[in-house]
Amino acid sequence: MATRAIETGVKKSGLDTVSTLILAVLAGAFISMGAIFATTVAAGGAGLPYGVVRLLSGLSFTLD
Repeated sequence: MATRAIETGVKKSGLDTVSTLILAVLAGAFISMGAIFATTVAAGGAGLPYGVVRLLSGLSFTLD
């Protein structure tokens, strides 16, 4: 696993500027979609206990 992580890092460090910028924008988009999804789930679960809402919103964030 460590070898694979090193290989991936070396590969990504060799990318041109445009590819790096596109990957950065996509990463931000995926994080924001997950946050929006988690917020929507949390707002929709207003009648549930606090811990259940937190659990569901955390799970929904990772499903994006």
